[in-house]
Amino acid sequence: MEQTEKKRKRPQDDAKRKRQKQVVFRLTESEHEEMKRRVDLSGKTQEEFLRNAIFNCEILNTEGARSLLPDLKRIGNNINQISQKLNSGGFIEPKDWQHVRKEFDEAWRLLRELAAARR
Repeated sequence: MEQTEKKRKRPQDDAKRKRQKQVVFRLTESEHEEMKRRVDLSGKTQEEFLRNAIFNCEILNTEGARSLLPDLKRIGNNINQISQKLNSGGFIEPKDWQHVRKEFDEAWRLLRELAAARR
């Protein structure tokens, strides 16, 4: 603590505190440095910064999206195989395109359904 900073006095009795609950969590050294950097940039105290980060951010539940990952990876692999074949001078059968298109459409349908459920 720098000498120019004022040391805050703590109330002797926790009952006098407006906020009586304390949260403790661990960070790596690099995470801690990044947090300090962001706190400094914000111009707020660490407590104010963290409280603001907790209470003023949108919560996004990604659980439903995780179930789509295998499908999206499979579609990505199919598209990659097609592009490799085309880049090597190969030819893609229309039925292969139709199959990939159906998978892609299904993934979009699921993503739209997931997004609509969050509204």
